[in-house]
Amino acid sequence: MLNNEIIERLQENQFATATFSQLQKDFLRVGIELVLPDEILENPKEFLDYLTNEVELVMNEAPHLLSQLLYIADLPESQVNQLFDEAEQPHRSLSEALLRRAAQKVLYREKYKLGSL
Repeated sequence: MLNNEIIERLQENQFATATFSQLQKDFLRVGIELVLPDEILENPKEFLDYLTNEVELVMNEAPHLLSQLLYIADLPESQVNQLFDEAEQPHRSLSEALLRRAAQKVLYREKYKLGSL
């Protein structure tokens, strides 16, 4: 599950845009282009639903790219293995993990720019 700070921050259009941009960059590095209508950025649930559909597509159509994507996103292998072992819907849990990680990268970048790190 996404943590509260990330959910709250995804309500902010600028933060949601930056997070999606980070996800786009990660996916593009493995050759997958994400195209998201602007109105979805305004709703974290729709944002996650969109990402879940994309992850499910990758899992079904191009599973060889999944490990590359997870490496680029910097998700720990132990966390990924746990998701696949325990989740009823691994594509949903994986999407949450990818979204959380992308949002963390954006948060860290913001804090670094502000000198908070």
